[in-house]
This record gives sequence, C-alpha cells and structure tokens, in this order.
Amino acid sequence: MKAPSGFSLMFVALALLQGPSFGTAREIIDEQPMQIVQTTEARFPTELTARGIREGEVRAVMLVDADGRLADVMVTAFSHPEFAVALLNAVRSWEYIPARQNGEPTGQRIQITFNFQQSGAIVSMLPAAAIAASMARFLPYQVTSLVCTANELDRVPAVRHSVSPHHPGKSMTPPATTGRATIDFYIDSEGRPRMPVAMKASHVEFAVAAADALMEWRFTPPTYHGRPIMVRMVQEFVF
Repeated sequence: MKAPSGFSLMFVALALLQGPSFGTAREIIDEQPMQIVQTTEARFPTELTARGIREGEVRAVMLVDADGRLADVMVTAFSHPEFAVALLNAVRSWEYIPARQNGEPTGQRIQITFNFQQSGAIVSMLPAAAIAASMARFLPYQVTSLVCTANELDRVPAVRHSVSPHHPGKSMTPPATTGRATIDFYIDSEGRPRMPVAMKASHVEFAVAAADALMEWRFTPPTYHGRPIMVRMVQEFVF
C-alpha cells in the first residue's frame, strides 16, 4: 500500500537512529526524569505464593504526560502473567511527577523493570539503563517477552488505514512550507500504534501533527512465528 501523498512511509531499524532531540514526548531527559510515587502497593499474587513462587519481574513501558498523568502503559515482558496483572492494577492508581527539560514539565516515555518479592511486593524499579544488566544477571525464573525487533517479525506490518497529518506550517511564525518529523512508536498485538515519541523534527509543530495522525493509523497485527506480538517501529513524515 502506498503512503498518502504528502509524506513517505518508512520502517527502519531503531538502532539506525540517534537519540531523541525534542517533541511531544521524550525518552532521554537531561534535567529531571519522570518520577513514580507508589501511593498503593502492588500486591504479590496469592496464587503464585500457593505455587511456591517467591519472586519475579515485569518489564513495562510507561508514557507520562507533562501534567503528570499516566497516558499509556504496556507490559513488554514478565516472568509470570499474574505479576503483569498486579502491576497494571497498581500503576493506574499511582501518582507521577512529570519530567522536566529546560525548566519546563514535559512528557516522557520510560522503560522500567519492576522486581517483585514475596516479602515486599515491588522492591525496585530499574530504568532503561539498568534493564540490560537485569537481563544479563542469573534469574531463577524465565522471562517471556511480548516485544520483538522489526527484523524478527514474520513480515513487516502493512498499513490497513492511514491518515494524512494536518500541515501546521501556516500557523507557525514565520510560516513554514515544508517540514519533517520522525516518530518512534510501538505497534501492539492488535495492530494499533501506541506511545509515539518524536525522535527528531524540523519544528515541534510538525512532530505534534505527525504523532496525532499516526495514532489514527491501523496496521496488520505483527507476529513472531505466527504468534501475535508487539514491535517497536519508526515512521518518518515529510510535509
């Protein structure tokens, strides 16, 4: 399927991109990253205790907006599905302090590993920088991943429905006739785009317009060996 006129459709491996520069949300925050306030306890699942399971973990991606609201959360891996349910039940009642960049609150998407122990529910939350170390250590349990890379998919997800972004150039000062935005996002197991983050853009207005349009797109569900899965992708918009 061709992309609508006005921008090009491009899927590329995330490793080819540089870090985020600015946009509607960021993954890298230089000044102050988003903070989580656990106002309620994520309880250790009693059914796991009955089975003799004493610890485990859940890996998740969270998007918190500039107002400190949890805009979206996705579980990307777990040692047992019961931990994922316990975490999702808890995070929606927690409070969040938004990230700050250049003195101003900003949205941030963050990858976190939550470790559970029977003696104290969640005992630690590791940011993305520590996830690799967490994965490398010896684990007494097996972790099931719900996300794969683009080159591991059975096939690249096809666009089922697309929407052209609004061109914000006329409302800008000075007006801009052309622009670009590169959006990093996830496609979930149902083919829906999730958690868009502007990796780079010629102006923030183009990043916002691109992300808004992308959220209305729909894809064929990604699969890995025939099994529905989530994938992290990149889309470039050319205005």
